[in-house]
Amino acid sequence: MFREPKNRNDLTGLFKKFITKAKQRGTVLLAVCKGKVAEGIDFSDELCWAVFIIGIPYPPMGEDKIVLKRKYLDEIKKNMGLKLLKKR
Repeated sequence: MFREPKNRNDLTGLFKKFITKAKQRGTVLLAVCKGKVAEGIDFSDELCWAVFIIGIPYPPMGEDKIVLKRKYLDEIKKNMGLKLLKKR
């Protein structure tokens, strides 16, 4: 199993090892969409038999709409906590 490196300079060495192992037996390469491996590389023949795409939708945390919603939800949580404490 291989993982896309954080440093672009390590990519060549990783691919040499990946190609060697892929030709010997099955192997897996984990990569990030829109990452270093996502575009411009040809996985032909025995180098790619299947592609699985798994997405986790993280919101853009700095976007105004998200910031305002988080503040709103934090305020509701804070107020709910106070109300629950007062009722006891």
